[in-house]
Amino acid sequence: MVTNDIKTDRYKQDSRSSYNLDINSQPVPLDSVVLKSSQGGNIVYSIRCEFKATNNEAEYEALIAGLDIAHKLGAKHLDVRSDSLLVVNQINGDFQAKDSKMISYLKIVKERIVRFDHFSIEQIPRDQNTQADALANLGSAFHDPSMENIPILHLTTPTIETKEEVQMDEEVYNWSIDIWNYLKHD
Repeated sequence: MVTNDIKTDRYKQDSRSSYNLDINSQPVPLDSVVLKSSQGGNIVYSIRCEFKATNNEAEYEALIAGLDIAHKLGAKHLDVRSDSLLVVNQINGDFQAKDSKMISYLKIVKERIVRFDHFSIEQIPRDQNTQADALANLGSAFHDPSMENIPILHLTTPTIETKEEVQMDEEVYNWSIDIWNYLKHD
């Protein structure tokens, strides 16, 4: 993934802010990243792996994208919450990465987290990761109008294989917005 293709210019960079990063991966083609600033405001991305990936590989891809976004915003303090038991425990050193892909992903994450003065990651139940969970299920109607224009990062190749391509749709048509607007005005 090329981090230069991740557009953060519409967000204020503030190295004084601490950030919470919520990651969600589902058995659907979309993963999600919700970056919450201590100064207020959320940065949300939906991530689509355009290559065959297991849930754990997709979770690592979403985490790496979130780390890159936080770094690009100048974050120095990052607390990550993820519903992936395996990924969280591999990063914390409680589980050993045995598969070659998991070893490669873990190495990339470890290289990225040294950019932050403080980094922590914890596993949370999926039902406590509601905003990231909703974002991962873009086909469902959103209950928050502020999430109407969520950019989607299209990952064309795994981060562990190459660092070349990310295509980002700034304007994403979401059919659920029409339904939301209709119901809101009824």
